[in-house]
Amino acid sequence: MLPMLLATCDCPAAVFERDWKVPGDGLLTYDDESHREWLDLSETLLEQFSGSDLEQRYQNAIAELAPGGRFEGFLVARRSDVLALADSAGVDALSDDFDTNHFAVGHLTDLLGPTLYVENRLQYSLGYLDERVSLGSGIMTRLISVFGVELPGPFNNGDASLRFGPIGDSAEPSTVGVMVYRVVPEPSSFIAVIWMQWLVLCSAWRCLRHLSNV
Repeated sequence: MLPMLLATCDCPAAVFERDWKVPGDGLLTYDDESHREWLDLSETLLEQFSGSDLEQRYQNAIAELAPGGRFEGFLVARRSDVLALADSAGVDALSDDFDTNHFAVGHLTDLLGPTLYVENRLQYSLGYLDERVSLGSGIMTRLISVFGVELPGPFNNGDASLRFGPIGDSAEPSTVGVMVYRVVPEPSSFIAVIWMQWLVLCSAWRCLRHLSNV
């Protein structure tokens, strides 16, 4: 990945890697502020799904959200969901300043998986959202989110930002995924459920014991 992104990052611990299918796969990004797990874009790249154009591929990808599908339990993100993730990661969504955002955006693109990478220069994570945007004249297209870092060069000051916009004509199935997440119950809620189940089991056991002594 981009060399400067390998530097020590002071990004918030609210966003970090988790495993999905097998130990060590690191295919989830967990946000412990919103209690959501985001699936790596490598798993939802549109090139993995059939279709004659991006929209057909997108529809076949989200079909896997249904019960029994590859992505069962996940939801396609909206703009507000991505903004919440960016905020947890320490990204200033209102800025494209390299010094302000490059550690946080670089960290997040590493976690989500870059879908477009140009060695030593550019790193982007592009993902379809569950929203449409107007192109004018009644034409609608899908909205995408773009986390991106461009290193400073001889003719620019660099760029690090989160942007939203319509999918471009130049987009390829190999460079765009679908931003999906699932909600994870808070630990306290999980413990409460286990405790209630334990109480029910204990009560049932006492009833059975009482009946056996009658």
